[in-house]
Amino acid sequence: MQAPAIAVPITGDSKTGKISATWASMETCPSDCPYLFKADPETGELIPGDCYTYQYPAILTTNRLNGSAVKNLIKIALCEAQAIDGLPGTRVLRVHILGDCPTDETARIISSAMLRYQWRSGYLAYTYTHAWRVVSIKSWQGANVLASCETVADIRKARKRGYAAALVVRDFPGEKVYKLDGEDIAPCPHTTRGIQCVDCGLCFDTAKLRKLGLSIGLKETGTLKVA
Repeated sequence: MQAPAIAVPITGDSKTGKISATWASMETCPSDCPYLFKADPETGELIPGDCYTYQYPAILTTNRLNGSAVKNLIKIALCEAQAIDGLPGTRVLRVHILGDCPTDETARIISSAMLRYQWRSGYLAYTYTHAWRVVSIKSWQGANVLASCETVADIRKARKRGYAAALVVRDFPGEKVYKLDGEDIAPCPHTTRGIQCVDCGLCFDTAKLRKLGLSIGLKETGTLKVA
């Protein structure tokens, strides 16, 4: 039977660099994620959105995981956690190239696996979530998680809930931290200087981001749109 989640020891992604990563079925994605679906401009019907994982070759893995008969969120999270536990632990871990933790219980399962990974490997694990509005930051148990935000107002709401944040913006004024409607935004160094995630680490320490009141700015691309 096709598993609903996987972990890969080394990604080939040009942005992240050679790190470990997990993927989980879109069954785990919150229905209000703006990248999951969009309206067809001609018919108004819902069609696949601008999520990176709809693009080739990522779509091959997306379709395989979405085809799993396992639809129960807890079972998917447990499968992903088991996959994390099976990683060799030789690299930084990005959780959820595809997928999310849409409930408190799934966040506890995945964050426990992330923390176990850090304890046994010495490498950090991090992730992003669109479910920050409904999942308590306490359920993440101190794991590195950023709220995926669409507006500056979202950043402030996420901060009140205890989250560090990442925001998609149309462009950056330069490489340095800048103000956007009163919020400090740090442009993603991959966009401004071509630095891969593995060599950057800005997203790896969410406690520091919260302390500094700093949010990560991700520039709009062909597959990452301002909502």
